[in-house]
Amino acid sequence: MPEPEIITAEVASKGERELSPNEKIAASRWQVLVLLFLAAGPLALPVLFKSPRFSRFWKVILFLLVILQTALVVVLVVVFARWLVEQMGQLRQVY
Repeated sequence: MPEPEIITAEVASKGERELSPNEKIAASRWQVLVLLFLAAGPLALPVLFKSPRFSRFWKVILFLLVILQTALVVVLVVVFARWLVEQMGQLRQVY
């Protein structure tokens, strides 16, 4: 009778396995900062919280800065929209 074949599976540890594209971005401080402040804003917050490159303190600070930046952008858009509506009203009066 032939001996049964033993099948073993090698499990790679977290340090050895291939990183996914999202994990690669989260591992780079500069890419996370660009995502937060220049590209995606608050949509990039999950990437910040997943990133091992920032301490809890810096994650909280960056979270607050992103929320502040987002609020500032919303306020500026509202102010600009009101100004634009006012300008259009003045144009209507002229013509």
